[in-house]
Amino acid sequence: TQRTTMQSTPFRRLRKQNSSVSGRSHRFRVAVFGQAGVGKTAFNVRFVTKRFIGEYDPTLESIYQRAYIVPPNYPVFYEIMDTPGQEENNSVMLEKIKWADAFVIVYSITDRQSFAEIPRLKFLVSHTISNNGQKYCTKSNTPIVIVGNKNDLSRDRMVSRSEGEKLALELGCSFYEISVRESIDEIAFIFEQLYRSFRQVE
Repeated sequence: TQRTTMQSTPFRRLRKQNSSVSGRSHRFRVAVFGQAGVGKTAFNVRFVTKRFIGEYDPTLESIYQRAYIVPPNYPVFYEIMDTPGQEENNSVMLEKIKWADAFVIVYSITDRQSFAEIPRLKFLVSHTISNNGQKYCTKSNTPIVIVGNKNDLSRDRMVSRSEGEKLALELGCSFYEISVRESIDEIAFIFEQLYRSFRQVE
């Protein structure tokens, strides 16, 4: 059975915690960044609970946890940091980046400004990694993926898929365009690929 827990934990408390991981599971920490309203929380909750919930408080910061088997048979204990969309103190952002093993940067295809924010967030992550290093990671294998959400809202599209692909290529990131509302399989695949990239599992 897969164990799922959801909790809201201030980051200053999280730093002092060392969550227990049972059995052979490997703890894998993922930070999810992006502007408010792009669907970060829905993305995380969809993976953890398989449910889609459209409305959230964009100012809350939560840590979601899920024990999960990455195919073919890799037990992983995911800790997923759902960051608030508003501007944060740089020192707080840097601590969150140092905490994580991998990163998802989300934008909405219906929000041009959220897409324009991607390069800054990618630079902040990459710069912090290169200056400080990550546990188990080198600069070259720290997974950073860009996710374009809400592709079910095609009538409201403001960012083309090709633009997302081009930016991801320029930034050296993997790219996915999805609908959190419509597909859980795509989200699970992203989290699986993050872990595979992190551990260089074939």
